[in-house]
Amino acid sequence: IGLGLHLPEWAKPILGRLGEAGRLAYRLYFRTDEMKKIGGGVLLDKFVTAGNDFIAGKQVSQRLRLFSAHDFNIGALMEVAKVENDHSIPEYGAVFALELYRSRSTGAYSVLPMYLPKAGESSAQYLRIKGCGNSSHCNFNTFRELTKEFLLPEKEFYTKCDIKTEL
Repeated sequence: IGLGLHLPEWAKPILGRLGEAGRLAYRLYFRTDEMKKIGGGVLLDKFVTAGNDFIAGKQVSQRLRLFSAHDFNIGALMEVAKVENDHSIPEYGAVFALELYRSRSTGAYSVLPMYLPKAGESSAQYLRIKGCGNSSHCNFNTFRELTKEFLLPEKEFYTKCDIKTEL
């Protein structure tokens, strides 16, 4: 069981059903494109905006951006980034990253999705983006085109979700 906690006796007979219910809830969370956009669009928008600014030669004060998130937030970002994955619930401590690269030979920019399923217990996996062929690197412009329907600026998120105060 996660976090090294012991499972109480009463929970052992229903553990399989609880896991099944959790997996179903996770799949339902990403059932529609609108749900995916609300769940992961803000983080995707931050990545694409920073990438656009960097490529345009604008001053980028934060070259590395780290966000602490829950499993559903990680899954939502993976969904809107259109990475090929098995749709399992990310483990506690999992890491998902989108990295922006510039080719030394061509100057072209690409996105590389990276996933660490279990912190401290696994190796980084380079994932592929649906629509970008067999390479782990996806041309930035292609990535932007593939994911544009999911971009959600933070202010629009607050409006869409009818949140009156920003967190």
